[in-house]
Amino acid sequence: MTEVSVPEFIGSVDVGPLTMVQLSEWKQFVSANAADRRALAVFVDVQAEAASKLRSQEKVNETCLLVGSLEWVLARFEAAAESLARVKRGDFARRLEGDCHLQLGRYSKAAQIFSKLAAKQETLEIRMALVESLTGKGEPAEAQKILKSVADEYADHAEWHYQSGMLADTQGGQGRCRHLLPEGSGA
Repeated sequence: MTEVSVPEFIGSVDVGPLTMVQLSEWKQFVSANAADRRALAVFVDVQAEAASKLRSQEKVNETCLLVGSLEWVLARFEAAAESLARVKRGDFARRLEGDCHLQLGRYSKAAQIFSKLAAKQETLEIRMALVESLTGKGEPAEAQKILKSVADEYADHAEWHYQSGMLADTQGGQGRCRHLLPEGSGA
């Protein structure tokens, strides 16, 4: 991300559809300087106050998505989850809300959100978030089923191996995730 001043950064936050890459860049940007973080926090607080007074669902969706996304950037996961829950439509809002619940250790709620998303989006990111949720929730068999079902497609991705290792760790064994790999895999 190129260096931008705080006013320019704050002025650009509501431009276009948000992405996880963009939010991650913003998170890095504000973590680099306490003044930038404080300025963004003030901006978010003002926007959150305005959102609480909105009546039009379209404006609520738009403003709460922005506020919830920026609260996620600031690692205010409780507030972000609340703001994002007010967004009535939008897979991106659900994705962020699910991540907030993961960060807060609310694995059942995260699993519920990611299960619905996985039915619509067959992406590595969503599936691995669902695996993480199920593992945290204490449903290793379900997590294992998902990992095994996507092994042919994703076994060469670091996130697949990370979630496989986390699952194996919760099951008390080392190297127990090898059986998830496709036959003949050298990984």
